[in-house]
Amino acid sequence: LKNKEFELVKVFNQEKDNLKQMVLIHPGGEGCEGYSPLIDLKKDYTYITIDNFNLNVHSAISCLSSLARHYIASLKLNSKARKWFNHKPLHILGWSLGGHIALEMAHQMELQGYNNIKVTLLDSFVPVKPKRTTQKELEKAIKNTKDRLNKEGMHPTIIEKHLKLFPIEDTICSTPLSAQLKTTHVQLFQATDQTKGEDRGMSLQQQIESLQFHCKKEIQVITCPCNHFDIVKYIASEPSLYKKVWAFMEKTPVLD
Repeated sequence: LKNKEFELVKVFNQEKDNLKQMVLIHPGGEGCEGYSPLIDLKKDYTYITIDNFNLNVHSAISCLSSLARHYIASLKLNSKARKWFNHKPLHILGWSLGGHIALEMAHQMELQGYNNIKVTLLDSFVPVKPKRTTQKELEKAIKNTKDRLNKEGMHPTIIEKHLKLFPIEDTICSTPLSAQLKTTHVQLFQATDQTKGEDRGMSLQQQIESLQFHCKKEIQVITCPCNHFDIVKYIASEPSLYKKVWAFMEKTPVLD
């Protein structure tokens, strides 16, 4: 059952038909509100956001492939958002878990015949093999997250909602892609400051290697001297970085 007021897909700035379009996938534990600093920088684009389904329903989806399939179908069912599928290239941006989901969506879209996809990852991680989180590890991660959100001043009710979602999103995070991406081009903005308490479960180099394992095309890596949680704000504050988000999208890929 869904929250009656919840809109999974939202379209912003579609007043003009000729604007380039970008799909934004929510990060873990929240919706797409965290992307505001980037969206505010570039007004000549149409932005299509996919909000956090599991955060707003009573029957969550813990299967990565099923969630990605649901998001693709929701884009196609939305009369405004479906126009995105006519654009070349198709650009998807995802932060953290959002990037993980974006890559699985790209795989499924490749199977549907789309060979002009570009995915921008903001410090996302994808395991090479299925990863099982122990109860002790899960409890530690939940505690660290609760402490961080309390320090950030988040409302206790929102924190509780976030923490209830944690085991479900941990299952999604622990799942590799269904298959290697063949034609999709991928750009990774990697946060190199690991002092704020997030548990990657892998080194910075392992993060790149695991992502490359899932992609036939060579990944473009841009390092950012910030932490995982502040990467959107950091990129938005650095012109040399945020310009690369749109430059990557606007460069026409050479198809095999």
